[in-house]
Amino acid sequence: MAIAVQEDGKIVVGGGFTSYNGNASSPDYLLRLNADGTEDTTFSANAGTGLNQQVSALAVQSDGKILIGGHFTSYNGSGTISDYIARLNADGTIDTTFNTNVGTSFDSYLEYLTLQPDGKILASGWFENFQGNDTTNGIARLNADGTSDTAFNANVGTEGGSGFMGMAVQKDGKILAGGWFESYNNNGSAPHHFMGINADGTEDTTFSANAGEGVYDWIEAVAVDSQGRVLVGGWFTKYAGKDCPRHFIRIDKSGNFLD
Repeated sequence: MAIAVQEDGKIVVGGGFTSYNGNASSPDYLLRLNADGTEDTTFSANAGTGLNQQVSALAVQSDGKILIGGHFTSYNGSGTISDYIARLNADGTIDTTFNTNVGTSFDSYLEYLTLQPDGKILASGWFENFQGNDTTNGIARLNADGTSDTAFNANVGTEGGSGFMGMAVQKDGKILAGGWFESYNNNGSAPHHFMGINADGTEDTTFSANAGEGVYDWIEAVAVDSQGRVLVGGWFTKYAGKDCPRHFIRIDKSGNFLD
């Protein structure tokens, strides 16, 4: 499930659903609600059939355009939308100016999208290829127009079954990323499942988790609060060798325990 609130108070909802409030004619996997929770029938997805598979990630840009990511390959019955990621205009119609909407895209599922302050887009998931680039596994950065940011130096590794599931951007531009992985940029000594990444995509070796073993078992969610503290949740039971029975930790921006 993914939820994003627009500036006008309307709520964009994505997930694995095929009905809303018992109404099976509601669009599948993506819809917009008015502030009072009723369906917004002015939104293009609500007036059509929606997507053909689930939405895992949503992000609303400052111009009102909506980024969606997930498992889908068509929208309102049209296969012209790109696979797994797309950008919609504020009214829910497809934004054809977004490069991936008219060209090649990811080769597998997206799980998370987040926007950087400069408008660039961080995408994570289970993919191994973006726009024909087979050196991008699990995490990629797109320019604001949807093209690949080739200056971003990131690669989860070459082993199968790896992927990122949650990310957060800190005020200094550094990225915190979690998921199911045991290498980064083909470095098998990188921390497992949770790590810090510099703004250019290289491994942040100053981050505490990177100096150790990371976490034991996978991460599903990463967030940074207004004070710069990092909240991490998932199925893990250890972080940097310390027991975490609640499957949740709060750490500082350098990766050190706060609780």
